[in-house]
Amino acid sequence: MLAQKAGTVLECKKDRSSGVITVSCSDARHAEMPDWSIMFAEDGRIVDADERHRQVLEENRVRQKEKRQEASEKTKKDRLDYALKAIRDHGGSISRKQLTAILCSKFELKRPTVSLMITQWREDGTLLEVNGDIHASNEAALAF
Repeated sequence: MLAQKAGTVLECKKDRSSGVITVSCSDARHAEMPDWSIMFAEDGRIVDADERHRQVLEENRVRQKEKRQEASEKTKKDRLDYALKAIRDHGGSISRKQLTAILCSKFELKRPTVSLMITQWREDGTLLEVNGDIHASNEAALAF
């Protein structure tokens, strides 16, 4: 009800980790106003915190990017480890078609995706393909 009577409604959100309070205009009858940030200085004064807010946002972006990268690397490693295990379980050699079917089934991926993974592993030298059969490279077999 108050928002309907007000000419401008400001919303304040505090980031507990940095102490930055971001003020944004959630509703305005006239022109919108830009967001701004404030924080309390050590002596208790309110100071401008726009730059600190930008730094916090950038740090969060970097942290999220690192988390996504770590998750991606873990997924890739898990898939490669399973592929190497499948090759080892088949006596050290498996047809590309069988390996593709095994990986599609295990990770619930489509054939083109698995085919690209196998091709990438071949290009990286992790897997070797000889006459349509896939073998683990010496380094990959020793690492596994």
